[in-house]
Amino acid sequence: KVDKPVLLIHSKNDKYVVPDNMEMIYDKLTNVSDKKKVYVTESGHVVTSDAERQRVFEFAREFIKNHS
Repeated sequence: KVDKPVLLIHSKNDKYVVPDNMEMIYDKLTNVSDKKKVYVTESGHVVTSDAERQRVFEFAREFIKNHS
C-alpha cells in the first residue's frame, strides 16, 4: 500500500540480508510513482554507520531534495 517515493539502499556485502530481498521489495512497490534502488559494496549490514555512510547519506539527501 506504499504510494510515496521510495529509495532502497542495500549493501551487496550484507551478511544478514541477501540482495535478492531488495529486488523482491522493489518489484512489489507497484503503487509507487518514483522508486530507486542503490547498491553499495564497501559496507556491511548497517550502511548508515559503515564505510560508505557518507555516500549513503548523499543518496538520501539527493532523493529527498528531488521530492521536496
